[in-house]
Amino acid sequence: MEIGGMRMYSLLIVEDESLVRRGLTSLIDYKQLGISDVREVENGKQAWEMIQQHQPDILLTDINMPQMDGITLAQQVKLHYPHTHIVFLTGYDYLLSALKLGADDYLLKPISKKEIEAFFVTVVGKLEKERKENQIHQVDIVSEETEIEKIIHSQLDNPDLSLVKVAEQLGFTPNY
Repeated sequence: MEIGGMRMYSLLIVEDESLVRRGLTSLIDYKQLGISDVREVENGKQAWEMIQQHQPDILLTDINMPQMDGITLAQQVKLHYPHTHIVFLTGYDYLLSALKLGADDYLLKPISKKEIEAFFVTVVGKLEKERKENQIHQVDIVSEETEIEKIIHSQLDNPDLSLVKVAEQLGFTPNY
C-alpha cells in the first residue's frame, strides 16, 4: 500500500504478555513511521497462521512463548518468506539464539516508546532501500526504455503527466 507516494508496510507483533503486546500496538503511531497495517497475536502458532495469510513485511516476536517459540517461528518464516524482516523482542538470555538464527535485529526488554519509534524508522528505511534496489534491478532486467515507455503510453491522455510523476511511479528522483 502507498500513501502520499511512500510505500506503507505491515507489521505482526507476537508477544504472549498481553500488557506488553497491547502497549506495543497502541502506544506507537505506526502510520507516521510508514507502517499502515499492525496486527497482533499471543503465540507462535497463531503467528504462523497469520503470516501465511497476510505475509507481513516486519515480524516483531518474543522468543519464549507457549505453543511455538519465536526461534521456531523465525526458522519457518526465513524458510518460506525470506524477505520478511524478523526482529526479536527478548531478554539477554535468548539473544544469542536469535543472533545465530540470522535475526535482522533485536530489541532488549524492557524497552521505551522512544526506542521502539527510532527502531521502526530504521527498519522502514531498510525496507524502502530494498524496495528501490529491487525496482532498479527490475528496470535493469527489462530495460529502462521499455519500462518508462509503458508508463508514459498508459498515461498519454492524463493532462498531469510529467517527469516528476513518472519518476515517482518508478521510485526514482526526477534527475535520475
